[in-house]
Amino acid sequence: MRFSYRTVMAIALGLLMLFASAGGADAQQTIQRKGYFGTISEIGPTFMKLTAAQGTVELSLIDETTVSVPGKEPATTKDLKVGDKVAVMAFDQSGHLTARQVRLVPEKSDHQHRTGVVVAVTGTTITIQDEEGTQTVINVPPGVTKEDVGHLLIVVTRGGPAGQRDSLVASVTAERLKERLVSLAEKRAAEEARTDSQRRRQEEDINTIRSSVDRIATRQAVVLDRVLRKAPEAAQAGIRRALENADKKTAEAMKKVDEAKGKARGRN
Repeated sequence: MRFSYRTVMAIALGLLMLFASAGGADAQQTIQRKGYFGTISEIGPTFMKLTAAQGTVELSLIDETTVSVPGKEPATTKDLKVGDKVAVMAFDQSGHLTARQVRLVPEKSDHQHRTGVVVAVTGTTITIQDEEGTQTVINVPPGVTKEDVGHLLIVVTRGGPAGQRDSLVASVTAERLKERLVSLAEKRAAEEARTDSQRRRQEEDINTIRSSVDRIATRQAVVLDRVLRKAPEAAQAGIRRALENADKKTAEAMKKVDEAKGKARGRN
């Protein structure tokens, strides 16, 4: 299954919202990454106001702000309106908030995100197990084979009728998600940046991708370790292999992102 730029960043945004601590940034950084859930109370061509848990939040909208709307691609800020519930990943620079990714959250959704480790692949179904030991059986996602036993898998499912299995909407392993994020960094680095502002945004985007890879990798290691303690014996060898390979794959991904960042600086 191929994922577009917006789909990959939407998945990454969802993961960061789930895995990152509030604020999501080192206090010593000049530019901090922050996540917000809220309802749009006002929106214009260059700004958006949210009613969120933190109170009223005002964010700038820029040309590079990406928008994800379920069922509509591509989407822009013109597809958002007052009253919409959204999840926003923003950059805070000295108190000025700039929205980088905005994802519309439907009022009523039968979609569920599940994160677990593949513990069995049998026929037309797979079994994933979460940190608590709960197992979920779904149809085999495209591209997933018995070789993926032990891998961390993120799936989006749609609820089925009572007594029937949920249907699969989308899926991606943590390793493949890291690979796609690396591709995004390389693509961003290859884009021409003519002004200082564009160059800064280009570098900020690559830094955000690097942070996403790091956090996904950290979460991956934690979940694999916890699931290993409760996993069926048949899956334990696969999980151990995944743990052994995770650090190596992450190091390779980080190196490629850093190389993309270096190329962007060299071109500019």
